[in-house]
Amino acid sequence: MQQLDTTLPGDANPLPTGERADGAPEIPRLLVVDDDPHLRELLQVALAEEGFHVSLVPDGAAAVAAVEQDAFDAILMDVMMPEMDGIEACRTIRLRSPVPIIMLTARRNEADVVAGLEAGADDYVTKPFSISELTARIRANLRRVEIDSLAPVRSTDRKVFDNGRLVLDGGKRQVIVDGREVPLSRTELSLLQFLVSHEGRVLTHEEIMQHIWKSGGAAEQSRLRTFMGMLRKKLGEQGRGGRYLHSHHGSGYRFEVSGAPE
Repeated sequence: MQQLDTTLPGDANPLPTGERADGAPEIPRLLVVDDDPHLRELLQVALAEEGFHVSLVPDGAAAVAAVEQDAFDAILMDVMMPEMDGIEACRTIRLRSPVPIIMLTARRNEADVVAGLEAGADDYVTKPFSISELTARIRANLRRVEIDSLAPVRSTDRKVFDNGRLVLDGGKRQVIVDGREVPLSRTELSLLQFLVSHEGRVLTHEEIMQHIWKSGGAAEQSRLRTFMGMLRKKLGEQGRGGRYLHSHHGSGYRFEVSGAPE
């Protein structure tokens, strides 16, 4: 995969917020949070060329302040930063806004990935990454927000699933486990809803990846394992076979209520 070229082609000249020169609809607004000034500028140039309006801040504290003052469609957040790191910034922003947050993590640093997802991040991209990969991640998360906003809510009391211990409320987009509300990211909620909607059936890795990310491959399979692990943890499950989520080695995953782990 071709990696992001670190040579800047020139000064970024993003269009004014919410406008295009040709009067087209408002363009997506991104907030890039990274303490590396070269990477910030590089991302501004590259993402502007992909059709995004990009704002830059150097650390987590500045990101929190920016979100309090303005509205963004998505946030790209580095993990390791001075003042306030990306994990704490993500946790703070999540209390204020449902804006999609994509963490930028060091390659193979699973601890950063898990910490970011636990703090409320919706997705992650490992460094080094290509602009095409990053753009695909951003657009997938923006699509999920758009789908959520357009989905008709027939009744705020409509339950997708309720067995007394696990409640998945599609109208309120709420998950309750043993009487306690469990906060899930959009990605985690979409994953759980997809599995629940096919209760008892083994969904292949490819089916799940195409539904959630519109793409497949080894990288997405690793991402799927990560999100399944997070979902299990948040539902209070241990191991590969729990009360609800069951792994089928080499094939996929199944949602089905079990009296005891497999």
